[in-house]
Amino acid sequence: AILSVSSRPPLNIAEHLRALDAYPYGCSEQTTSGLMAALYIGDAQLDGVRLSGDSPEKRQAQVELGIERLLAMQRYNGSFAMWNAQGSEEHWATVYVTDFLLRAREQGFAVPSAALKSAQERLLRYVQEGYLIDSDYSQAPESTRFAVQAYAGFVLARDQRAPLGALRGLYERRQHARSGLPLVHL
Repeated sequence: AILSVSSRPPLNIAEHLRALDAYPYGCSEQTTSGLMAALYIGDAQLDGVRLSGDSPEKRQAQVELGIERLLAMQRYNGSFAMWNAQGSEEHWATVYVTDFLLRAREQGFAVPSAALKSAQERLLRYVQEGYLIDSDYSQAPESTRFAVQAYAGFVLARDQRAPLGALRGLYERRQHARSGLPLVHL
């Protein structure tokens, strides 16, 4: 038997980055996942990892192109669809993409303020008007709704735009959490 003790989880970051970079589709979720890594990965972490965007300049260009791609998936009401602006609203993806866009702005990338404001307003509606979040695909619609609302509240709070009353209302419904992540977001 072998026992390894470490303060870091045994993640093969290089393999995960390669998989994100090589993913053949460009839906909003996969695009955002790859771009989120590009926002935070540094040259030291890339040492020994060969990706198409492995220089700082290439990573910057990749993020800028990705922001454009994601904004092409933004719907008329500020939400995001999976493939294009004419697609169905994807609630969790809307929060995820908005989270990324805010983080990209924090990192100094140009994110059009009108598009970001529209996305933030949609998240605000998610937090305040949970009925907007339908979850036909879920076997636990209340839990799904709660998870999306908690994540939206977290994203808005990071930007100091979350209404405290709505967050308190979510806290009162915390029994709907089926995992710890929505509670951590809340």
